Amino acid sequence: MMAEQVIFDFRQSTDDSASVTAWFLLHNQGTADEHLKARFPLLKVPNPLTGETQPLIEDFTASVGGQKLATQVVKETDPNASMFFLGFDNSEIYWAEFNMDFPVGSDVKLTVKYTYRPTEDVPYAEINYIMATGAGWYGPIGKADVILRFPYTLNEFNLPDFHSYNEPVPQLGNIPSVQENELRIHWENLEPTNDDNVDLMILPPHLWQKILHYRSQVIASPVDAGAWLALARAYGDLAIAHHGHFSVTNPWAFLYIGAFERALTLNPDDASLHAEFAQFAYAGSNYYNDYFWTIAINELAIALKLDPKNADALSVLADVTSDYPGLVLPTPGPFPTYITPTATLEPTLEPTPTLEPTFEPAPTLPQPIISLSPTPLPIHKPGESNIKTPLLIILLVAVFASGLGSGFLLFRNKKHQ
Repeated sequence: MMAEQVIFDFRQSTDDSASVTAWFLLHNQGTADEHLKARFPLLKVPNPLTGETQPLIEDFTASVGGQKLATQVVKETDPNASMFFLGFDNSEIYWAEFNMDFPVGSDVKLTVKYTYRPTEDVPYAEINYIMATGAGWYGPIGKADVILRFPYTLNEFNLPDFHSYNEPVPQLGNIPSVQENELRIHWENLEPTNDDNVDLMILPPHLWQKILHYRSQVIASPVDAGAWLALARAYGDLAIAHHGHFSVTNPWAFLYIGAFERALTLNPDDASLHAEFAQFAYAGSNYYNDYFWTIAINELAIALKLDPKNADALSVLADVTSDYPGLVLPTPGPFPTYITPTATLEPTLEPTPTLEPTFEPAPTLPQPIISLSPTPLPIHKPGESNIKTPLLIILLVAVFASGLGSGFLLFRNKKHQ
């Protein structure tokens, strides 16, 4: 194969899907014309262990020289194939199948287009592209690129592995790079193996665009408590998205805390807001003396002192004391600041004047409250033929829940490059 380029374009997406266009430049170096079949897997069938399925790829087309190729859906059961593509045996695989001609000594440019939906790994999404099956071509792939394009600038929040890019990856033999809104992985003279398969995590575009919307609101109105609260809640949704709780290393939790504190400095007398802050922090607490635990009990104490009958605060108190009978809440003091000096927050704005909560005289905390005790593929075996490898497969990605992608299967002569 002379060249391969695959573009996942999220720029016009409204549902986190990508418009995928893939080009393959092929050359028949043999001495005779070839007429071969190509297949593209359309569906990941149910996994007998989990029952999970992958939806059909949408809007699939294949074309050569601007002419669309006629396709048909075929079903095949091949234990070797299903093990390679799906990770388990005896499964039916559905393919789009089409014919291709390879004139001797000529270049053939195949174009494949379809709609691609990443696999969810809440709050992120996974994108896979398998390069390994290109190893069956005669010689290396001359040049190959996998490109992802987004409607915003990429950073460490919308691209979790952002800081590991722009550096060579020796075991892969490629150099991933990020420039503004584009992630590109490039190879030259590639003899692909499984180590070259692409596995990327992204934040689903609609979630980051929601963050950008709320950030623009606080930039436009930095003293609007409601805008800061909306931004904090958007961060908080991401922090607790996985299992309803989070760890001290979760970056979304610290973004939430920073934004929520700005909302509270602008509206310090709202007991329900302090209770909401306490509820969030409690989801991240593990022990009575950890970082989030400190926030949770401080905010709960402030909420109850502002309004001992506040329903939200009493609900949080019931949750906490159910888990930790014997809890003693601290005495609320000056309005606390929880973010450490090294915490990174977005967006960066001028400091907002800090307001102190106004406490009513001598409210009584609910009782009883007592002390806490810490406690080669190939799918088809080569036949007896004067063609060295009559059946071999190139894979274009459409994610499977098992972590493999669906792909374009081109049955081809080893003499084709």
